[in-house]
Amino acid sequence: MTAPIRRYDPYLDEEYTLIRHESGLRIYVIPKTFSTSYGVLTANYGSFDNCFSVGGEEPAPVPMGVAHFLEHKLFENEDGGDASAVFASLGAFSNAYTSFDRTSYLFATTENEEACLRELLSFVYAPYFTEESVRREQKIITEEIRMGQDSPGRRRFMLLTSLLYHGHPVTEEIAGTEQSVLSITPETLRRCYDAFYDPSNMILTLCGRFTPEEAARAADELVPRRPAPRLVRASVPEPPEVRASYGKRELPVAKPLFSLGFKDRAGLLPPREGLVRGIAATVAAEVLFGSTSPFFSRMLESNLAEGISASCFSVRDIGMGVISGAADEPERIREEAFETLERANREGLDRAAFIRAKKAHLSDLVRTFNSVEEAGELSLDCVLSGYDFIDYADALRALTPEDAERVLCDIFDPAASALAVIGRK
Repeated sequence: MTAPIRRYDPYLDEEYTLIRHESGLRIYVIPKTFSTSYGVLTANYGSFDNCFSVGGEEPAPVPMGVAHFLEHKLFENEDGGDASAVFASLGAFSNAYTSFDRTSYLFATTENEEACLRELLSFVYAPYFTEESVRREQKIITEEIRMGQDSPGRRRFMLLTSLLYHGHPVTEEIAGTEQSVLSITPETLRRCYDAFYDPSNMILTLCGRFTPEEAARAADELVPRRPAPRLVRASVPEPPEVRASYGKRELPVAKPLFSLGFKDRAGLLPPREGLVRGIAATVAAEVLFGSTSPFFSRMLESNLAEGISASCFSVRDIGMGVISGAADEPERIREEAFETLERANREGLDRAAFIRAKKAHLSDLVRTFNSVEEAGELSLDCVLSGYDFIDYADALRALTPEDAERVLCDIFDPAASALAVIGRK
């Protein structure tokens, strides 16, 4: 194990220690003296990773939903017990989630921190799959998939990605389909577990009353050491143009829901460049379409739209800017948004509004560290993208209006946009 690395940011008055464990596991310890402590063990493995090779073999696809299926299965112990019950006996809350780029197992507790850490490392590195348990889980997950079909927000997001992207896995449900889930076998789970749950492909983030010494000691005792697999993730070529500019799905909603998305065509970027681009796009979107913008006020005062929000989204090699809300005439909102963008590209961003938005994001960043859960997740987000939260703070403080304007012209391009609508006939 190499010597721990400590970084401190005087602006945030926050620090972390990085331990590169000999198993390959990266351990980030963020000290806090709050009543609650938080731990999350993450595999750099999500729904995007549905075609890969190990050890020089030919890349082969696996059914959609395997990463999510593994998340469910790892809580089950060989003796028939459940890791959740162990955490509960320690006075801790436990959970897990799967997204496009990660699978995370977490706990939050006000006591027994070291015992919780040891349980986290123990159950994630002790997989157990049988034909019977897989069949049982298939019934649970297929029911979960059916329930998700009733979510208008989820349906809107999936429709938007299907319009912006052609064959990228972002267009697929994280949990998979009923058909894909029923095709998953214990052998499939074991193949994916062995490929992606190697410690060299994982991150342990601890925020709260933990010390680097106890984290290293637990890893020494519980994290397996083995040669790292030669893992290659197959990628799907994605053309720059959108697949379609408009789509509508019908659900019984009171008012049509819409998302106007803009496809970022930059592809996979070096970490620092991607960091600056993401921050610039987020601030630019807030200036033009956020709750203090003229656009937002105009939509409310004219009763054209309600619940307007603007955000930017990026994972690995894909990204998008999104304006969402509810409106009787979503196409009218698209026209208004295009006019706002055209004006901003011609005249530039309002400097006072930019300063306010930047200060608001800096304030949000500082407040993040008042919560062990939020601080831990922010740290994890940054590490998975190739930097850390101190790099993030530095980039946000250095952001200029010109940075935001360059990204605005590039990402929020009407020629690379699509409108997704969820409404009645």
